[in-house]
Amino acid sequence: AELLGLPVATDGFLKESDANFNPMGTGVENIFIAGVSQGPKDIPDSVAQASGAATKASIFMKKVR
Repeated sequence: AELLGLPVATDGFLKESDANFNPMGTGVENIFIAGVSQGPKDIPDSVAQASGAATKASIFMKKVR
């Protein structure tokens, strides 16, 4: 987290930039977080969030190709 400049919450997990409107965003451009990197989650929630983060990364990759 420190190397990439990612925000860390007081509990030691990575902190999203906006829990309501950008739950996978970090405030660092084109770096997304998902699943248990933000805190304890069950598998279905982790998979759903990972799918969203992968979609955001895919959109970025299509722009730079």
